[in-house]
Amino acid sequence: MRFYKIHGLLSSLLFLILLGCEPTASINESSPAPPQFAWLEGLDAQDEVAKHADSGDFRMIAIANRGQSLPGIAPLEQAQVKMQCGMRFVEGLGDTTTPDSQAWRKKALEYAEQYNSAMHKRCMSM
Repeated sequence: MRFYKIHGLLSSLLFLILLGCEPTASINESSPAPPQFAWLEGLDAQDEVAKHADSGDFRMIAIANRGQSLPGIAPLEQAQVKMQCGMRFVEGLGDTTTPDSQAWRKKALEYAEQYNSAMHKRCMSM
């Protein structure tokens, strides 16, 4: 009898744990980006770095939250990089998110990390 109570309790607990798990957000390639991420469609970080650097714009992509952070740049280097290279903000990388935009925000953060890493090399070599 005791076995059935424990088994039932464990089964219920497992069910509740699995019920609370949601699949990770993914981007449906056939649907357009939400308006705040429209700038991200079709961009290649390396191409954008070359284009901006050739025009003399070495600013890093910053995230606007309580402070300003630069994805892809080590925290201890950020103050120097902000002063030497500058920073710019892009739409969608603020501290407010919605469930339907989480996958696009993740894609934007990955883009910002790639962009900043490549631009960092160019800016610091000036």
